Amino acid sequence: MHVVVVGSGVAGDTAAVTARAQAPEVELTIVSEEKHPLYSACIFGHFLSGDIRRPQLFLRTEEDYRRMAIARVLGAPVISVDSSRRVVTLEQGELPYDRLVLATGSRAIVPNIAGCAQRGVFALKSMADLDGLADSLARYPAARIVIVGSGPVGCELALRLASQGHHACLVERLDRVMPRLLDRDLAAEAQAALEDRGIEVYVGEEVEEVAGSGMVETVRTNKRELPCDVMCLAVGMRPRTELAQAMGVACGKRGGILVDDFMRTNLDGVYACGDCIETQEVASGEARLSLLWHTAKWQGDVAGSNSVGVPRRYPGSLNFAVVDMLSGWAGSSGHVREDFGAEEVEIHDRRTSDCWLRLFLLEDRLSGIQFVGRSLPRQLGRLLGVMRSRVRLGELRAIQEISLAAGAACRPLGGLPGV
Repeated sequence: MHVVVVGSGVAGDTAAVTARAQAPEVELTIVSEEKHPLYSACIFGHFLSGDIRRPQLFLRTEEDYRRMAIARVLGAPVISVDSSRRVVTLEQGELPYDRLVLATGSRAIVPNIAGCAQRGVFALKSMADLDGLADSLARYPAARIVIVGSGPVGCELALRLASQGHHACLVERLDRVMPRLLDRDLAAEAQAALEDRGIEVYVGEEVEEVAGSGMVETVRTNKRELPCDVMCLAVGMRPRTELAQAMGVACGKRGGILVDDFMRTNLDGVYACGDCIETQEVASGEARLSLLWHTAKWQGDVAGSNSVGVPRRYPGSLNFAVVDMLSGWAGSSGHVREDFGAEEVEIHDRRTSDCWLRLFLLEDRLSGIQFVGRSLPRQLGRLLGVMRSRVRLGELRAIQEISLAAGAACRPLGGLPGV
């Protein structure tokens, strides 16, 4: 049997490695537009700040793939897939498959801003993006950098670059930093921490134009003009599904490939995983995108296993993001306040000198976690476990009472009311 994986990011790589571990006899091929082994874009900021060297960005070596007998066709975009004939067409020719795993990932969203095609404007997604940005920064001992978007990528990039003496400025269209992670009051704490590091933060502003003579010189928002040597776009990612749609794979309303719990698409023998798919989210039960490293890795594991006939079910996504603020942490899982709309949600805050923790309870279930502070919340892992399990707090209390009656050691879950 021949399994072909399209995409060499963490989802595709994990799918291939898992398939090899489960079925040593199958033929495995990774096909990718990329020319590099697996690397982590999550640590690009660490490279730009000088904390790691370029080779440390790569998580696999050529020898790793040879040892696992995984063939790779790199720098090779897929032209088409004929699912009836089970053939992938490349410029080099046709590649037959028995099982196909689509792990085409996502691409950076480039907003429709006048002048955005100027040199010196980067979306930090690929190694090519990173190398271009690093080359531009090398020309300036103290570059004036405008970062559009204040999610985890934008904030961490600003912090890392500011630590190297560059002048970093964050521009956020919405009314607070990390708007998909934090409520307004916790976001204000995070913004103060950013500003303490010398980062200029402008929220509620939209970039309207990038000016320059072929090279970015000024960024104009709806409120001000900002001098700029380098501009970085960090406004989010969008699933890459063009190939899937062209071959007849069904996609959902959020733009991702539709899969079942076994990562199967609507086409026989075709699986999908990673940033290109949408799956059920644990906290809401709705189909959502989850463009996160740990999610892609888990989905790749499930897709790879099922592609070689070893059943494995995906339990659903639980979005969890943490921002390293250098002097502390900010992060969340689940929902921010406005996501609940008119639903009756309980909000519980627990503040210590080191951490502000907020929990959302909906119908007696933990449905959201937020935190900002110098340290991570106590028992964060256990709180995430409670959230994933969807157990009601009343059931937790009963379990704890039974355990105590039986003489078992039972530690309270820090932050959960009454547990």
